[in-house]
Amino acid sequence: CGFIPSIWGGQEDDEGVFIRRLLQMRQEYAVLRSGGLYLNMVGCSSLHVFAVLRHDQSTHVLGLLHLDSRKQDIILHLPLDLLKLAPGMYELRTIFSGSMWIERQELRLSRDELATIQVTLNPYDVLFLLIEEIAE
Repeated sequence: CGFIPSIWGGQEDDEGVFIRRLLQMRQEYAVLRSGGLYLNMVGCSSLHVFAVLRHDQSTHVLGLLHLDSRKQDIILHLPLDLLKLAPGMYELRTIFSGSMWIERQELRLSRDELATIQVTLNPYDVLFLLIEEIAE
């Protein structure tokens, strides 16, 4: 029916803020409303991570839900051919907060580097990454 219960582990006080931000993101990014939806297409080194890809002609979003009570470093394998990413340089932006996503001090990644990325997830973390091509 579209309802997914929250998994918070003691953070229930912020649930209203979290849900409002999710609804804002859905309104701000058309890809979250009508883009292609791909489940089970992202390889992941952890069984405790649920990954979803949404994309349309120009926008790509990776959503991650970490269902573990421990902080964890994971390796993701993105299906670059499915996303039809052109050769070039890309940035990842966390659309929940709007900030640049930095992992291992890297701000920019080539298309080939996006094929395998490392992500550190906190317990019960939610992460939405916008994959943006950098105009050169």
